[in-house]
Amino acid sequence: MTVTTMLPTRQGPPARPAHRTITEEEVRALVGDWFAASNGGGPVEEILRHLVTEGLVLRLPEGILRSHDEVRQWWAALTRDRSRQARTPRDVVVRISSPPARRGDDVGGLRRRPGDEGDLVRGRQGRRRPHQDPRGPRSRGAEMNHYPPAKTGLLRGKRVGILMESDFVEDEIAYYRMRFAEEGAEVDLLSRLWGNESLTFTGHEHRAPITVNGELGGLGYEELSRYSALIVPSGMVADRLRYSEDVLRPAPAVELMRRAFRLPNLVKAFSCHGLLLMSTAADLLRGRTVTAHNNLVGDVRNMGAVFTAQDVVVDGDLVTGRTVEHSHLLTRTIIDLVGGAR
Repeated sequence: MTVTTMLPTRQGPPARPAHRTITEEEVRALVGDWFAASNGGGPVEEILRHLVTEGLVLRLPEGILRSHDEVRQWWAALTRDRSRQARTPRDVVVRISSPPARRGDDVGGLRRRPGDEGDLVRGRQGRRRPHQDPRGPRSRGAEMNHYPPAKTGLLRGKRVGILMESDFVEDEIAYYRMRFAEEGAEVDLLSRLWGNESLTFTGHEHRAPITVNGELGGLGYEELSRYSALIVPSGMVADRLRYSEDVLRPAPAVELMRRAFRLPNLVKAFSCHGLLLMSTAADLLRGRTVTAHNNLVGDVRNMGAVFTAQDVVVDGDLVTGRTVEHSHLLTRTIIDLVGGAR
């Protein structure tokens, strides 16, 4: 969890706005109060009272929340999840910065830079690792580029869908969007939106945000038939999308893939860990020849698939890439398959 927050000054404000830097003890107290409130399952107001109304940036595994309304939506979805377990931070890393004051920088008594989303609190939990951005803080906060399709190319008039969730690999998604658009294809980002018009997910390496407004659960056979390829990328996208709050029902993304596998003209592509999405639909892979990350060899064999130690494997309408480092080869193969069907 990452929080950018501003603490109010005490009662009886002075004549001039007071500049006060938040202390490490206050940050740790805030984190403790936050987890106590979120684990309590009570009304959302118990959560909101810990958050500012202006300038909020709350990074959670489910996405980035920037307003109280978004927090309410997140809390409603969270409390509906009966399998949710209490979250306990393993450790808290605090970084305090006090940049020189500028006009308009004073919000709620804490000095900050306009538009700065620097990390003040990071509670590390589960498998999410601490942020280490080799390009520095300037690489964060900018929405990933969208590339309009070229008017010419092997995929002119075609449509490619990419399944999305947080902890995606930024370079991989950027390459897909640019390369398919270069060949003339429209590229749609699809995810489970949990009743929202859109959700913003964050990447695994650089924490780059990307906004997705395509709801995968609403894609029936007619809508799916308009796509030429459907890609499940690397990272933790598949693992997150296979989550179902009802253990007796498959996740919407799994149901989507069941429909997709019934369409032989639709190329289904999986990169690296992407085949994790098919763990509850193993019958769709039984007897199919695939490749995957070394960590998944046992998994795909347990699904009944035939593992082949190759960089890219094509089995009819099923294309698999071994690792994210081979995403360019996976892309080239999809272009050849879809473009050759013109």
